[in-house]
Formats: sequence, C-alpha cells, structure tokens
Amino acid sequence: MGCKTGVTILSDFFKISINKRKMKTHRLFIAGLICGMFVLAACEGGTVPTAQIPAAQTPATPGIQQTGNLQITETQQPGTTQAQTQQPAAPAPVAASQADIAAYNGAMQLKDVTFCDKMKDETYKKICKTDVTDQIALDEALNKVDATLCVKLSTKDGQEACKIQVEAANKEAQVKIEQQKITETQESMAIQTVSSGDISKCKQLEAVYVANCELNILLNEAYKANDPKICEQASDSATVEKCKNSYEKAIANAG
Repeated sequence: MGCKTGVTILSDFFKISINKRKMKTHRLFIAGLICGMFVLAACEGGTVPTAQIPAAQTPATPGIQQTGNLQITETQQPGTTQAQTQQPAAPAPVAASQADIAAYNGAMQLKDVTFCDKMKDETYKKICKTDVTDQIALDEALNKVDATLCVKLSTKDGQEACKIQVEAANKEAQVKIEQQKITETQESMAIQTVSSGDISKCKQLEAVYVANCELNILLNEAYKANDPKICEQASDSATVEKCKNSYEKAIANAG
C-alpha cells in the first residue's frame, strides 16, 4: 500500500468516526492508532511491528522435603526443593542413581551416616548426612520429650517442627498418665469391694469391672455355703454361668 493511499484511508477513517458519535473515545483512539501504524509502515517501506512472546521457562524440578524416614524416588531427588531460584548459568540437576537412592534410604532407615558415604554424588552425600543427623536429633527430642534438644536440627523450620512434635508427644504422655491413674483407682476400688463382700457396691465401679467384681464375691460365697445357686445373684446370665462353672471345677479339683 502506498503512502498517499494510506493517508487517504486514515483521513476517511477519522471523518467516518466523527460522524458516528456513538463510538466511545478510547475505541476511537485505539482504532486510529492501529490505522496510523499501517500508514507509517507503508510510507517508510517497513513492516508493521509484531508482539514478542517471551520464551517459556522450564519449571524447577520438585524435590524432597528434608524430614525423617524420607524415601527418594527417581522423580524425587535428594537436595531439591519445592521452590528453587533459577540462575541462568546454573547447570541442570543430575538425577540420583539407583545406588545413591538405595544408600540414602538405608541411611535414613538405619539412622546410619556411614551409608551416605556409599553415595557417588558429593552433593547428595552431604544432604544425606544432614538428613540422617536431623532425624537422629528429632528422635532424641521426642524420646526424651525435651524441646530444648530441637536446636540440634540443621534448619530453623526443622527446629520449629521438632518443637511442635515434642509438644504433641508431651500432651499424649500426659493423657496416658491420667488414664493410668483412673485405671489404678478403679482397680483399687474393685479390690476393696470384693474384700468387703458387698455385691451391691460392684455397680458403683466402671462397667468393665462390674462382672468380675460380682463373680469374685458370689464365687467366694458359694464356696463358703457350698451352694452354687448363690451364683444366680449375678446381674447377667454370662456371669451366672461363669460362676457356676468355676465353682464346679473348684469342687472337682478339691475332691
């Protein structure tokens, strides 16, 4: 298209646009700008500039999280993180070999850093030793329920995670202690009730102790009175049957 023809088209365009007052201002400006680009290109004998699309970047390889008992797969290599900073000149990460993966898994499972020395890749070898050391430190903190030992872990995030796990373990231990106290109290009450010989007190115990409490009291009474019918005072048929069977076996063994 020639320069003269382009200018004529541009002139006609603006005349038409002015007559059509319903066209919005920003649409008029954009349309005029595009038309003007073609006119300039035609006048200068050049080409219309085109948009440049940036080349796609390869996403970082997702990797392992440095936590205990970590298993590496062929697509999950030691030392890689979920968010890696891309450096233009950095070489692509080398995939861990099957031998290195086996050595890493063995080191983590056994908590033995000597297996890390079997790894060929020096970078992975260092990561392996760090992971094993962190796991050992975490286990020690959990076993001793001591959050102060979490400082032995290599990262701040790992130390914070360790403290949370120790707190949870401490709470679980406290719950178990309380349950043990309740159990010991109930067992002590059951023994005292059986010693008293008052079967009515058995029902004041936890349900799990009621049947045995009644069984022991009635069985003792049946022996003393030499009368198995005393067993029928139990609150359920299963306890009655068990009491009579125990009575008969005791009499048979005594004879």
